[in-house]
Amino acid sequence: MQIIPLSEGAFTVDKSKLFVPFNINEDDLQERAKGSLLVEVQPFAIVTAEDILILDTGIGFQKNGVMQIHQNLLNAGIDPAKVTKVLMSHLHKDHSGGISKINTPIMPPMIKKSN
Repeated sequence: MQIIPLSEGAFTVDKSKLFVPFNINEDDLQERAKGSLLVEVQPFAIVTAEDILILDTGIGFQKNGVMQIHQNLLNAGIDPAKVTKVLMSHLHKDHSGGISKINTPIMPPMIKKSN
């Protein structure tokens, strides 16, 4: 088994609930809105002999038209189309935002439909 971190980076979140990218080496948390929380968004890929599992799907941001979680998978040598299961720890945006775009699932279906 192999466990691969798929970091989406650090963000601050304030009462607006918007995720604002935060560069730990350049940004100053004290300059963010009062009460801002610093969070690291960290999905994981778990590769076994039978499956490629994703634990959480991140925020759902896109870079250059590509979902960040897809790019992170590709960077790790994993074809996103080969993912067999997606496990969600809970449904906060930073854990589930990458599960779909509007009306378009981007991860495999959780339950297969029968005819």
